[in-house]
Amino acid sequence: MPGARGARPADIRSHLADDDQLTQVVVEFTVRGRRLKVTREPGQTRPKKSGTGTTDHAATAVLQESVGGTWESLASKAGEVTTLVNDLMGLNADQFQQVILLPQGEFAQFLRC
Repeated sequence: MPGARGARPADIRSHLADDDQLTQVVVEFTVRGRRLKVTREPGQTRPKKSGTGTTDHAATAVLQESVGGTWESLASKAGEVTTLVNDLMGLNADQFQQVILLPQGEFAQFLRC
């Protein structure tokens, strides 16, 4: 979401979502002939499964590759997922956002670089 970089999960979460529905993003992509899937959940507060009140849900990240029609895990820690995706893409997040997701309002700045 180009306009929401650095936003807190509450800032990008749909106000129509049920309280017990976790905020999650799943991206499937193909790079260099490999089919990959990244699933990320930011740290967030959710209702307890039993009793009353809320509990903190830790941030998670998983990188999987489709091999023979099944998803095999390549990394399950946020830092490892980020490093592997950067290596596969040949770009870090800032470079990707500048080249691929040039946000509106920053086009003039991009031209001056």
